[in-house]
Amino acid sequence: MLEKFTRTDLLIKGKKILVIGDVIKDTYYSGPSDRISPEAPVPIIKIQNGSYRLGGAGNVAKNTKALDIDTHILTLTGYDSTSRDLEKALKQEKIKSFFVRNKSYKTPEKVRILSQNQQLLRLDFENDYENAMELKKSSQQLLKKYQELLKKHKYELVLISDYKKGTLFDCQQFIKIANRFNIPTIVDPKGSNFDIYQGTNILKPNLQEFYNVVGVVHSDSDILERALCLIKRLKLKKGIVLTKGAKGISYIGKNGEYFTTPVSSSREVFDVTGAGDTVLAALAGWFSGRNVFDYKSCLEFASISAGISVSKIGTYAPIVSEVFQEINIPEQEKNLHIVETKKVKKLLSKNILLSKIKEYKEQSKTIVFTNGCFDVIHAGHVKLLKSAKTYGDLLIVGLNDDKSIATLKGESRPYHSMPDRINVLEQMECVDHIVTFSSTTPLELIKKIKPNVLIKGGEYQLENIVGSSFVKSYGGDVKTIKMHKKLSSTDAGTYL
Repeated sequence: MLEKFTRTDLLIKGKKILVIGDVIKDTYYSGPSDRISPEAPVPIIKIQNGSYRLGGAGNVAKNTKALDIDTHILTLTGYDSTSRDLEKALKQEKIKSFFVRNKSYKTPEKVRILSQNQQLLRLDFENDYENAMELKKSSQQLLKKYQELLKKHKYELVLISDYKKGTLFDCQQFIKIANRFNIPTIVDPKGSNFDIYQGTNILKPNLQEFYNVVGVVHSDSDILERALCLIKRLKLKKGIVLTKGAKGISYIGKNGEYFTTPVSSSREVFDVTGAGDTVLAALAGWFSGRNVFDYKSCLEFASISAGISVSKIGTYAPIVSEVFQEINIPEQEKNLHIVETKKVKKLLSKNILLSKIKEYKEQSKTIVFTNGCFDVIHAGHVKLLKSAKTYGDLLIVGLNDDKSIATLKGESRPYHSMPDRINVLEQMECVDHIVTFSSTTPLELIKKIKPNVLIKGGEYQLENIVGSSFVKSYGGDVKTIKMHKKLSSTDAGTYL
């Protein structure tokens, strides 16, 4: 079970891998829909927000990078604005990209239209592959660049993410070359011809892809029998990882090993886009990060990662600490500044909070921030927090840890330990997220969060509020909420 492993056991930071495949631009437009078009029986969407993300093999690379793996990517693109956007996005994610460009190739893009968190329409812009000679020429250039990269870098693993958009026109050659360099490969296949993936270490089809090749099966014994035949025919070095949606993830080894990890069901499913990419990245993390490969723990890790991914709108790459928070490994093993238990859902590590904030800002949500020690929580605090929430969509509370309170107020403080203070705040409906900090002021935290609204009690002068000038510098608001004297603990020295 995962509980016995530490973060260092699971993944080794800095391991280098190469992702090969089609990088797709995933574009999202969203807005309200409250009427039907008079021109046709279709909803009218008033677009309010637009954004784009890395899709296809780009999302695989983003997921591996989120797991602290040094990630490179090789792909085929055109000379177009879509390619330039993808190059910029990869650079922002600190993923080293290598593009082989073709003038007649259109870099693939998928445009999704959403309303009320529901996908209503998808538009695909891509090539039709009529010019096979052009693709063959590009494939030769890709293989040449591929060999150069394998010679130059010590990759632990090559991840092959096939979306059938042109990059893997000659997929078998990529596997053969990796084998010559003694570098293991994991393939996420596409289509009904799996012969092009012969010789890979692990093949990761989903259930429908598996059916397309071996036929529909009706029992576990049938899955095992047909998977073993496929492993033998394709000369797979390890076996097959089969993703089965709500039925979990299965591993079938070449020596007859067969087990299934149930799907992680602790979160509501919003969007399954990119879940397979998240599983693929988890496999890569375990495969490149451990000397002894434990498939059961690997699949459990992958299931939890995918569960986090599908709880978000659009593609999403869970970070290591986010997965550990779901696993609920004790604080001393996680080496993270969080004390969350299964009952505490609002406390987040700084990294997880920042990833959520990025998502909230893409949805144009107003973020409110306040902070304090909350050592002796009274009705005045409750009033302040409830009032603060009215200024936006989400209220984030920054909480001083025990050490910083002792520095501020003396060795006899705090009266209540951090877990107790967290527990009280967590019960308040108006509080959406809690994040702890160890410095005496929350300035660095405010700079990372960049809230739309900064709130403090009325006993503070606006110009004296920590972070006020920074928040105002980008157009944010700074507010004070009047505290009734009888409800304030300032005079007693136990201020917020």
